[in-house]
Amino acid sequence: MAAGMNMLELVLQALSSLHSPDAAQRKQAVAFVEQFKKGDVHALLPVATSLTGQSLPFEVQVAGFALLTELVKTRWGELADPEKSQLTQIAYQNVAAVCQQGSAAWPLKSKAAVLLAAVVRQRGAAAYNEVLPQLLGSAGDNTSQAEVACMVLHFISEDLTQFDVAGGEHKRQFLSSLTASVETVFPFLCQMLQQHFVAAIECQAANRAEEVQAHSRVISSSLSALTTWVEWTPMPRITSSNVIDACTFFLTAVDFRLQALDVLKQIVGRRRATEQQKDYEALMDKVATLLLDQCTKQGLLAPGAQLPAGLSKELDYGGSLEEFGKRLCTTLVGLGDGHFQCLATDERRLQYLQQMLVFTRHPYLLLSSLSLPLWAQLLRDALPHVGGAAGVAPSLVSPMTASAMMQAGAAGDGAP
Repeated sequence: MAAGMNMLELVLQALSSLHSPDAAQRKQAVAFVEQFKKGDVHALLPVATSLTGQSLPFEVQVAGFALLTELVKTRWGELADPEKSQLTQIAYQNVAAVCQQGSAAWPLKSKAAVLLAAVVRQRGAAAYNEVLPQLLGSAGDNTSQAEVACMVLHFISEDLTQFDVAGGEHKRQFLSSLTASVETVFPFLCQMLQQHFVAAIECQAANRAEEVQAHSRVISSSLSALTTWVEWTPMPRITSSNVIDACTFFLTAVDFRLQALDVLKQIVGRRRATEQQKDYEALMDKVATLLLDQCTKQGLLAPGAQLPAGLSKELDYGGSLEEFGKRLCTTLVGLGDGHFQCLATDERRLQYLQQMLVFTRHPYLLLSSLSLPLWAQLLRDALPHVGGAAGVAPSLVSPMTASAMMQAGAAGDGAP
């Protein structure tokens, strides 16, 4: 690369060379970028900041955000206090700038949100408590602000629970702040779901396609955030919120039902740790009640476990409900496999078993086979002398399970 060029020009040239048809030039550009990333952190910060400028090409801005995020996550301790303050301000400004663009591409909004989440995570609980009201307040300005606010909440939670392997007082305090904010965050996310779903319907009726997409992105970001938050939020707080109600409602929305099921799947994937037994049982029973009620409304809980021909076809291979059916079955299997004893009444347990029979008797093998491990587990629970789960009363399972398994077996005997 030419001598005399400043570092920003050299980096821009290297980024451009990454798309060169010349393999040797691409290799040289990659080596330069990697060397630059490992270089002096004080020289890296201003260059990476300049790369996020709105006047630069989209690909360059994305690279700039990636460089800044890597700097925050891996080299934060090398920065001086004034540089940390500068980087914090840059993260706030970039989020505002991206949202002001209106039609900014999703990767830019996502990268800006990831950067702000990383900065907040590094600065700790005080920074989170400061940024949260600003995020929630700005969500009412426009759909881009609402979408990015949900993204930041998503990435803060995800970073803490999935990528932060360090322990210590810093993490404990941050988690304590997040836990304290659940009573604010959950109502906000549910409000985003309701508000933008209604707005999307109104825009669709008025044939405003771009606005429908904008509102839909907010809904998707809200559900994605909930998926990470329900993974660790104390069980009583999930139960007392409207999260489960909102997610079961969205099972009726074609564009969002798979994401809604992902939230419910995260909840039923949890196991009791330090929670009281009554809190654990209340959460799982609420999921079962609302999920089974929604199955009934959609005609999936059919009398005699036989679906109408049209609905059965939609759940089959290539049908419009194929993926939904498989994910719904998987979620219900997770509910019964780990939490069947939490279902509060005989009526609910029977309703659950009848719903699982619907899936078991379906002719589509990729769907029906998903339920088979559940029956084996319920049989083990019903017969503790052959390896049943400790703490599961056989009286809760045995008569209904035996009857349901006989029906499932009869269906199998009659299968072609």
